[in-house]
Amino acid sequence: MNLNQIRSFVKLANNFSFSQTAKELHFTQPTVSSYIRKLEEELGIVLFQRTTRGVELTEEGKKIYIHARQIVESAEAIEALSDRSKAPESQLIIASSTIPTEYLLPALLSAFREEYPDVKLKLKETSSENVAQEVAAHTADIGFSGAVFEAKNCAFTPVFEDELIVITPNRKKYREYQKNGTDLSWILEENVILREAGSGTRRESLKRLKDIGIAPEKLKVIADINSPQAILQSVEKGLGISFLSDLAAKKGLQNKKLLGFALSETGFRRKLYMVTNTLYPATEAVKAFARFAGSFFPG
Repeated sequence: MNLNQIRSFVKLANNFSFSQTAKELHFTQPTVSSYIRKLEEELGIVLFQRTTRGVELTEEGKKIYIHARQIVESAEAIEALSDRSKAPESQLIIASSTIPTEYLLPALLSAFREEYPDVKLKLKETSSENVAQEVAAHTADIGFSGAVFEAKNCAFTPVFEDELIVITPNRKKYREYQKNGTDLSWILEENVILREAGSGTRRESLKRLKDIGIAPEKLKVIADINSPQAILQSVEKGLGISFLSDLAAKKGLQNKKLLGFALSETGFRRKLYMVTNTLYPATEAVKAFARFAGSFFPG
């Protein structure tokens, strides 16, 4: 194997696109394909599988990626020594669940880039469970999750709080339910839309229902939907009720297309976490970002 093969592999793992990899490395696309094919042949494993959005790493590829990225970073540092006017590119790969991605990170990333303009940011949206797996496998430098999941060598630091609520269409039946205060027994009679498996919102909502005496296994679940926006629209149209962050439901509540119900008299606030790897040595970019994020959000 050679450095061009390894560089092509790392770039492709980061951007999921052969054409983009070729553009960034100033190769032709057939050259990149050839490098990846030869690397797979030499290693005797399949590194990538094709998906509807491009390619993604196989489980074996994720293990190779950890070491390949170290090789590329070391090579760039060595090359920079021969030209002191040239610094190695500093890249920060962030894995994040949907709620932080859509409602917290845009402001954080913008502010961070103003202070650290030389750091290139890559954001990968996934489930909270996969965030922990990405950070543990070091295919992401840092993560943001809506729940704590068991993951080797991961530390979860709370950085923000949101409130999980029940959302329904703004219809007469549900307005009547609001008069019952915190009695949520009616939920068991409703069609329910849940976030996807691995979602922090789903996990924490179901735990809370169990705590207040509503058995999650008795819910009439009719759909699992990944996108909070799709869930909001489905609830507005009357497909069912759901459980979402107040951050996601805010607009629908304000324009009165939705109704919101607290999961207890005092509400149910859950923590959003920054996830870091305790085993792999953090780069200066990771250290700077972790410090910045830790002080960015109120409280």
